[in-house]
Amino acid sequence: MAVAETALGRPVASRRAAHAEPRTRPPRAKEADRPATPSPSDNDGGIVGLAVGSGILVIQASAIIPGLLPCLLLVVPFVLPVVILGAVAGILVGLPLAVWHLVLLARRHAGRGRGSSEHPKAVTSFPH
Repeated sequence: MAVAETALGRPVASRRAAHAEPRTRPPRAKEADRPATPSPSDNDGGIVGLAVGSGILVIQASAIIPGLLPCLLLVVPFVLPVVILGAVAGILVGLPLAVWHLVLLARRHAGRGRGSSEHPKAVTSFPH
């Protein structure tokens, strides 16, 4: 029995002769005419690229400056809690403030939308 290889390089039993050329499929019209489009996972490439680039920068800087990496590793336990507490405080304070500002903005727009035709007039002169 002749053995052929698949595209993955695994041997597969086949009835064709060993010297026969593998049959190729013609490309479908959809695949041949379709332009290359970025996949949805490419949208976060900026954040991932920033993180990877920062890591590479730190490693290269620690190769140039002796003792930088151990110092950074010793500083992390002291800085990380402060960063986490700052993020939590920012969320706990910022979220209610954002909701409050949205409520004020909605009230301001609701007062204008009721059909009130009274608009503040421009002051051209001040009384003495």
